[in-house]
Amino acid sequence: MKPTYTVAIDPSVDNCGWAIFKKGKPFKYGIIHPGTKKDHYLKKAGEVAKSIFRIVDDLSEYEYPFDDIQLVTEIPQSFGNAGFLARESGAILKLSFLAGMIYNITPRTKALEPQQWKAQLPKCVIRARLSRIYPKLPLYKGTKRVYCVDCKHEHPIHDLDHNIVDAIGIAHAYLSGGV
Repeated sequence: MKPTYTVAIDPSVDNCGWAIFKKGKPFKYGIIHPGTKKDHYLKKAGEVAKSIFRIVDDLSEYEYPFDDIQLVTEIPQSFGNAGFLARESGAILKLSFLAGMIYNITPRTKALEPQQWKAQLPKCVIRARLSRIYPKLPLYKGTKRVYCVDCKHEHPIHDLDHNIVDAIGIAHAYLSGGV
């Protein structure tokens, strides 16, 4: 049985996307911007984890018990040479640290690697698929178009931040088995 609430996290110590699905449909979403650029990643990770805990805790005050909330977070995945810059810059370490903090917020937290929920699809493809599945979400705005370096095509300008879109994709993939 699927939980009433699914809280999905696209972790980041700078721009952490989150999405809440209620009974399998998008309910709320947002982004967490912790601290300032100068703050140490440990401080920012702590702020992100506290914010996520508050999101989950606020849901438990609704009519449903805490047991009916599923927290799902993306965890880092290394791709050998392709992840060289992220690995060398320390980004993987920072993200791993934050993912561990998020994972321990509830005893039922699920962790998904990017490969498990989006395979190797570029962000523009994920956004397009989600916009067809959830046409009422503001995934695109206006008629202006921008060039996507991932797939070499033009797309409408994005409305929701890509971190939020990823969180929506993570929730959708957890609930339905893929994007």
